[in-house]
Amino acid sequence: MSVITVHRLVDDARRVTVQHAGGAADLGRVYNDADLAEALRRAGMEKAEDVLADPEAVRWEGEGPHVWGSGQPRPPGNPT
Repeated sequence: MSVITVHRLVDDARRVTVQHAGGAADLGRVYNDADLAEALRRAGMEKAEDVLADPEAVRWEGEGPHVWGSGQPRPPGNPT
């Protein structure tokens, strides 16, 4: 079984990684539950919403389950 880690909130986003028998995969940064479900679907997990409800499948670091920042992506920074 894969273990999904939703890392600490940083700048309104949380990084997501999946640990499985073949190693680990970084699924990128997500801003809300819908982004997280989409990242899991793109990684090949069917019924991602069901996986998110399973406390044995998802490890939430830091703020706890389903805690997000503003829910909006930050605008790109201005180049210097």
